[in-house]
Amino acid sequence: MEQHCGRKMELRLTKEQERICIRSCAAARRAYNWKLAQQNAAYDEAKKLTLEGNKPKCKLGTPIDWHKEWVSYKRLEGNEWLLELSKCCGQEALRDLGTAWKKFFSNKGKHPRFHRSGMNDSFRVTGSVYIGRDFVQIPTLGKVKLKEKDYITIPEGVDKVPLSMATVSRTADRWYVSFAYVTDIVPVNESIEITDNEYDIVGVDLGIKDLAITSYGEVIHNPIAYRRHLNRLKRQQRSVSRKRKGGKNRRKAVKKLARIHHRITNIRVNSAHQCTTELTRKLAPKVLVIETLKPKNMSRNHKLASSILDANFGRIHTQLEYKCRWYNIHLIKAPQFYASSKYCSNCGCYKNEDLKLTTREWTCPHCGFHHDRDVNAARNLRFYGLWLYGYATQQTTASYAVEACPCDECRKDGSGSEPRPRDLRLQFFETQEQCRSLKQEITQSLIIDDPIV
Repeated sequence: MEQHCGRKMELRLTKEQERICIRSCAAARRAYNWKLAQQNAAYDEAKKLTLEGNKPKCKLGTPIDWHKEWVSYKRLEGNEWLLELSKCCGQEALRDLGTAWKKFFSNKGKHPRFHRSGMNDSFRVTGSVYIGRDFVQIPTLGKVKLKEKDYITIPEGVDKVPLSMATVSRTADRWYVSFAYVTDIVPVNESIEITDNEYDIVGVDLGIKDLAITSYGEVIHNPIAYRRHLNRLKRQQRSVSRKRKGGKNRRKAVKKLARIHHRITNIRVNSAHQCTTELTRKLAPKVLVIETLKPKNMSRNHKLASSILDANFGRIHTQLEYKCRWYNIHLIKAPQFYASSKYCSNCGCYKNEDLKLTTREWTCPHCGFHHDRDVNAARNLRFYGLWLYGYATQQTTASYAVEACPCDECRKDGSGSEPRPRDLRLQFFETQEQCRSLKQEITQSLIIDDPIV
């Protein structure tokens, strides 16, 4: 099955190639800031002529018009160095500016801001871009060696394959190239039949102490990259603050500090990829149930903010989404207010309202089952998946309610023949419109895919 993938690889540049890359980043930044300065002036004039409360109307043109102006600008005196670089540097930067204005006027982004030197330096090229086994060919740069090789499948008898575009960027003192390509990925699940087997429907709880815990007890540890490097960061930051501004020693100290931050980022990205690959390709479940987390809101707790952001929940969610599509795994996100840690996963008849964050283990007073907090949350997430696929109903949980609740608390229904189910999780699912609509959608898809029907 063909899938679109992205790859970011480090370049091994020569001194001359590095000089060209620096100048190309400067050209892209010059084109972006040059046009944005003109447009800001026009936008401010339009605001003066607009009544208060109304949105100003201003014709800014299109990137194609800006390209023609950019060609004339490059021929002005003092701008001859721009002609020595690839024309794509300025053109693609102007296209990015057009995208930024579209997002702004559609209320999907902020007002475009000027690009600063040394901040997110990058440029994009199109046209004669090729990738080989251990090199990439970029206009004006020529063949550039890659520090990683054999990550891209090259057909036999072919030295290189074309790419539609490539982006060259700098992080700290390292240069990278990123591009998209199409590859064949074999799904881990060819069969669509889903059972109540614990390996078919798996719940995953994300945490700070351990990065991920599955419903059958498998633990993926958290590398805590920021906390491990915190002392080095503090020491290097002090070194930067003691250097004179504008001096060479300060620039050297800033570069060392950037390397430490870059290392922390690499550890986080690597741990997220290892975690999501373990959960998708290696465990190979048919249904994966995760909780809905909002790291931005969670980080408002200043005592836990650094640990929450260090866990990288947002990146893990993003990677799980596209890797589940690759490997034919159904990814389900539990409702935001589903208290998976508080319900008893054994009986479902008790909700621990007084559960604190420091409490890592607790015992259900109804059924006497002893819970590990994270494993219990993962099992409750799996129960949500079971309910969606019709394996957890009032009838199937009634027996648990009888065993869990004392006799005087289990009331009989009207017929007096069977006890009333007391599973609080089912009561929550049935009162949530989001849960009911998702279950109906899954039920309809199962009916359509049923060969008998």
